[in-house]
Amino acid sequence: AAMATLSGDPTSAAEAKSSAMQWAQGTTGNEEGGSGSYDRIVGTLECSTHEFDRAPLRGYEGERFYVTEVAVAPHMRRRGVALKMIHAAEQVAVNRGVRVLYLHVDAHNDAAIRLYLRAGFQRVEETMETFNFASALGLLSGSFANADHLLLAKKVGKALFPPAPSEAEVDEHLNLSHNPPRSLVKDLLDDLSLSAF
Repeated sequence: AAMATLSGDPTSAAEAKSSAMQWAQGTTGNEEGGSGSYDRIVGTLECSTHEFDRAPLRGYEGERFYVTEVAVAPHMRRRGVALKMIHAAEQVAVNRGVRVLYLHVDAHNDAAIRLYLRAGFQRVEETMETFNFASALGLLSGSFANADHLLLAKKVGKALFPPAPSEAEVDEHLNLSHNPPRSLVKDLLDDLSLSAF
């Protein structure tokens, strides 16, 4: 089973796990025995809200989740597990009255960027406020000091944005068949940059 949790809220965690399992059926069954049992965790996604207490990030107060972790077992990658967990988290968010999901992604992790763009996330324009938010989360110090993180966001619920780019469009911009110049990724993200957040 895939699993999604909302930290600090057991009711939400159970709801998220149930929703994630519904979305993941058919993808995450028992690979060895083929029995279709869903007794293994092959991925996790965790959302929480306490990150917004560390540094102000204006807008959507009380109506936002921060995706703190998305992880998929290596043998289950590239099978849609992460995308299904994101969709499950979106459904839980909508059920809880959340309007926006936020997350940070390493700017050099093309696979993760591709996943989030396909899921409909868009880049939030960097401002002093978003910089301070990343700093308060510890993304600018310690082991993350040399990493470049992008803040992405997605409005959930009603279709408030144009459809997410197709896989072919993402491939075209990222040109993932080789190591793309950073400018290609930056161009794609700039095209999808949000100034409204």
